[in-house]
Formats: sequence, structure tokens, C-alpha cells
Amino acid sequence: MGAILAATDKNLIPPAKQVALPAGVPINDEFIYGEHIFVIEEGVVGTFVKSRKSGRVSEVGMIGIEGMFPLGSLLRLQLPTDYLVVPQLGILKAHLIERSLFLDWVGDSEQVRRLFDQYLYFQLIEKNSTIACMDQQGVEERISRVLLMCHDRTFGDILTITHEDVAQMISSYRPTVTNCVHNLEDQGAIKLSRGQIEILNRDLLKDICGHTYGYAERFYRDNIAPFGK
Repeated sequence: MGAILAATDKNLIPPAKQVALPAGVPINDEFIYGEHIFVIEEGVVGTFVKSRKSGRVSEVGMIGIEGMFPLGSLLRLQLPTDYLVVPQLGILKAHLIERSLFLDWVGDSEQVRRLFDQYLYFQLIEKNSTIACMDQQGVEERISRVLLMCHDRTFGDILTITHEDVAQMISSYRPTVTNCVHNLEDQGAIKLSRGQIEILNRDLLKDICGHTYGYAERFYRDNIAPFGK
């Protein structure tokens, strides 16, 4: 939101309701499929798709302090069904704004619209990287990437996250994730404690996940606003 304000001559955001939502509880459909936009102040949300056949849930997107959701509202479109949007890494704090008020506030500002276009392109780059990661890399590489992404979107170095959370984020299984995070700890990349993972060595995590991390983040920093660590 700070980047948007910097690109407009308006100094007040539209009327907004401050909300705080608990981690692990899906956000009500009336907000996800309704007429509202969440502008994140603190925390992370994951977008998940649930299989009707197996019931298995896979994460397909992550948004934190760098963005807003649902993106469909910005495009005047509606999300497909079977999506879940779930706060992660602790309490989600956000501004809840009516879509019509937000779009009226944007108005005809070419700078702001250009910013939104860049943000949508950032999301596209990140999703392309996610596809490559899931197709080309093993569990340890996928964990390293998602930990870097979570770290970029939180304050400090300690992530409030369980092995089961990580397993859902990378479409794996908790026992496999547990083995891999212990291996990452042995390498000195992270430190494990109950319900938490502390990031110790980002450079090592970057080396492990390789080409699937960094392109989207660099695009955001170069074109929108400071981002990441």
C-alpha cells in the first residue's frame, strides 16, 4: 500500500476496516468471493486448491506484506470454486476495503494502474517459478524456496510454522518434510524448535533452491518497492 500511495497524489486510503484473522482458519467465502479487497499489513495468506476426489490440499500462491488479495477483485473477476485462502505464520492483520471504493480511489491514475500491472506480472513470474520448482526439484529444494518466501514476508528471522504447514505448502508429506528440515538444520541453514523455524543462513537456502527463487523478488524490488531480506 505504501508503494501505491507514493504513486498517487491522494494522501488517504479509502475507508477501511481493520481485521485480524487467526492462522490456520480459512477466510470466509463471503470475503473471498464477494466485493472486498484485503490489503495486508502483517502476516501471510496461502491460496490452496482442494481436490474433490482425494481431499488433498495444495498451495498454489502466497501473498504477504507486498500485496493484496483476492486478485480477481482488482480485475473484476471471480475466483474459481474449490479455492481456500488461509492465513499463515501467525495472525493476519489487514485493511478490508470495499472493492468499489478502492477502484474509485484508484480512479484514472495511469501511475497506479501501471503499478497494478507490474504487481500482476510479479504474481505471474512467481507462479511460473513455483511450477518449475514443483516439476524440477526435490523436497529439500522446495522447502528451501518456501522458507525464503515466508522469510521475505515476515518481520524477524523466526517463522511460526509447523512441519505439516510446510508439507501443505510444497505438496509433500510431513514425515518427508521432517527428515529434510533436520538435514537443513544439520547444514546450518535453519534452527528448529517446536512450532517454529529460525532462518540462519539465507545464502545457503538460495544455493540449495537455485534458479527457482529470486527472479520474481528482484522484479518486485526493481519495479514496485523494496521487498525481502
